Amino acid sequence: MSGLIMNHFNVLDYVEEAEKLGMSDELAKFQARKMEALYTTTIDEVRKELKDEHSKLKDEHKGLKEELLSKEFATRQDLQQVKLDLQREIKESKLELQKEMVQSTNKIIFWVAGLLVATGLIQHFFK
Repeated sequence: MSGLIMNHFNVLDYVEEAEKLGMSDELAKFQARKMEALYTTTIDEVRKELKDEHSKLKDEHKGLKEELLSKEFATRQDLQQVKLDLQREIKESKLELQKEMVQSTNKIIFWVAGLLVATGLIQHFFK
């Protein structure tokens, strides 16, 4: 899943590129700091949500497992079916989490693109 999102925003690279394109040093540094803060906050929020969801799934899995073990009349076939069902549910949950991460990453990209466009317009009108 970590391949779905950027692992690092390089402030120095951004500032150097922005300066090469004619942006003032102060504006480039300001934008880079703001984008890094947004990126870090958003990624941390996504990680926390994933961790919480994973914890919930583990708790549910543990509860179901304990319930199954407490039943004396469960057959091996019953247990195998529950195991398969749990595996399927976990797989579906992982796919849903991946989908949510992709959507969150897209939101970040659109937000940053909007910020860059807005900054370019502001810079254009205040030259």
